[in-house]
Amino acid sequence: MSSDNNKPLDQARCDAAAVRFCTMYYKRMSDTRQNLTPLYADQAVLAWNGHRHSGKQEIGQFYAQLPNCVAQPYSVSAQLLDGDIFPPNSLLATCHGQVKFLRCEDRRHKLFSQAFVLSRQSDGTFVILSDTFRTSEP
Repeated sequence: MSSDNNKPLDQARCDAAAVRFCTMYYKRMSDTRQNLTPLYADQAVLAWNGHRHSGKQEIGQFYAQLPNCVAQPYSVSAQLLDGDIFPPNSLLATCHGQVKFLRCEDRRHKLFSQAFVLSRQSDGTFVILSDTFRTSEP
């Protein structure tokens, strides 16, 4: 990681971090889903199409039972979060794109929106505190 790891996030660093994180996340989601679990904080919360999963272990179990997929993000936006409410250097990354779940009845591409609350760790990496995923049906 670069020497910017210890600098407070400004909007430019926030945008760049969100793009890097989402690119890595969706590559793992499509290729090596078992490697998603380490991206979550121990007490993270995932809301997947309205279904809540709490804690890193439960989130990992949920991802393990999902059919394989190909996820393609189209846009990523980011904003800094208030350090009085969230841990310092936290951001909200919002992604929109399409996903195709393989080995299921409905194999059509579906549009999705996903919002991550990310917290930067002392080593410069980000962990997911909160994750909300929603597919859009026509």
